[in-house]
Parts: sequence; C-alpha cells; structure tokens
Amino acid sequence: MREQRRPIVIWVSFVAILVAINLPPSCSNIAKSVSRETVAPFQNLFSELGTRVKDGWSALFGTRNETSQKEDLLQQIGVLNERLKRVESLGTENERLRSSLGFLKRFERKLVFCEVIGRGDAAGWWETIRLNKGSKEGLTTDLAVITSEGLVGKTISVSRHACEVMLITDRNCNVAAEVRRTGAFGIIQGRSDAVTVDSVLAMRMPVHPCVMEYVSRDEKVIKGDDVVSSGLGGIYPKGLHVGLVDSVRTHDSGLYQSVQVMPSARLEKLRHAFVVLSEGKVAETAPGDHE
Repeated sequence: MREQRRPIVIWVSFVAILVAINLPPSCSNIAKSVSRETVAPFQNLFSELGTRVKDGWSALFGTRNETSQKEDLLQQIGVLNERLKRVESLGTENERLRSSLGFLKRFERKLVFCEVIGRGDAAGWWETIRLNKGSKEGLTTDLAVITSEGLVGKTISVSRHACEVMLITDRNCNVAAEVRRTGAFGIIQGRSDAVTVDSVLAMRMPVHPCVMEYVSRDEKVIKGDDVVSSGLGGIYPKGLHVGLVDSVRTHDSGLYQSVQVMPSARLEKLRHAFVVLSEGKVAETAPGDHE
C-alpha cells in the first residue's frame, strides 16, 4: 500500500513546486508568508533549545574551569607568601649579623663569634645554652658571654668544638652590678625557679627573670634605670649592659632593697652570641668561619 502511495506523493509534490514557481509574484509572496508563519514556531523552539543547551554546557564546564583557576591562583599566592617570609627572615638575619659584626669591631676586648646550637631541656630552658665554639678557639670556663644588646651569661663547660653557657636567669648565676645613674651596687641573681612550665609548648619567660639583691635602702632606684656590670669578680668586664629596672621593693628582711631587672639581651630568641676572651687571649678563628 505504501509503495503505491509513494509515486502519488512524489507527483503531488512535483506539481506543487511547479505551481509555486509559476504563480504570480503576489501569490508567490503569500505562499512564502504562509510557509514562514507555519515554520516559525518550530524554528523558535529549536533555537531556544539550542541556546539553553549551549548556556548549560558553558555554565557547567565554565564553573569547573573557574574553580580550577581559583585553586591554581590560591596555590600560587601561598607559594609567593612563603617565599616572601623566607626573604624577610633572611633580611632580618642579615641585619642581626651586621649589628653583631659592627659590635665586634667596636668592643675593646677580643671576642669570639658563636652560633647557638642548643638549649637546656624543658626544666632548664632559661638556664643554659650551647655554642658552637670551644677550646680550639681559645675558650675556657668562666668567660663572659654577651650580645650587642647586653649580657647573656658565662661559660661553665668547654670542649674542643663547643661550650655550655649558664644564663644570667639561672639562680646559680651571680653578677656584680650597679645602677648606672646612681652607682647603687648590688648582685644580679637569676630567677629560673620562677618559670612555670605546663608543657614544652607553653614555656614562657619568667615575669621577673632577674633580681638585683642587696641594694642599700638609702639608694633611690627607679623604674627604667640602666643596670650594668660593675667589673668586680673578674669574670664580667665593667660596663656590660645587663638590663633595665622593672620594679623596686624593700626585701622582706627590711635590710636592703630588691630590684627586679629585665635582661636587655633577648635570651628567648638567641641565635648568636660573643664570648669575651680573657686579656691576652687571641681567637683562632674569625667570626663566621666554620670548619
């Protein structure tokens, strides 16, 4: 049946085409207009569907691309921030070294430049440090250790390539000192037993790491006064900056004043230090030299 209808459909279509071709212009325009009106809704439908599919595709893969780009940018920002921190750290370290080397040239006594390579355990964090120079560089026990900021402590144990330093915050460390403004004399003692340690991560500097005992009651010592070594005892040269007066009180015995002193040297951040050689000693290595 379908085979019989096909020739008829073909002939009808052919005749329709011939008629459309031979129609007058006015009739041809009418036919075209009718054709456009008939086809237009379908064209609009397919056009809208195509636009929506295109927009959906762009939104899907465009969002993925934007997310990926954002992640890449955040990663690059993180890398740049890390590099910036390293550069700033190197700049700070260079400034410290310049300051230390300048101090080395100005100081009257022979100094040995050292790096801090270790500290005491959790219970003695504020009591000792270890330096990377020893007897090979002329170091012995009972030598003053300083920074450009002030007094650090003294050497208590020396091997060929390293030494142990007792900090001025150790309760066994005694430094003959005086108030620069008035000349008031006293003995600086450490207060390491005042450190409260909940854990290694919770360690903090004692509120009053040093106290200047045996200061005469008649001396007028005030907060902010500069405290320096007096030179008595032979270990610490005269005039080394020890710290600043934080507070003053009369001792419980009523016999003298106790002066709380904050060390000038930042003991909790020590990276480098100088060992002051005894008179006549000569260091075998220059600052910064390593084996």
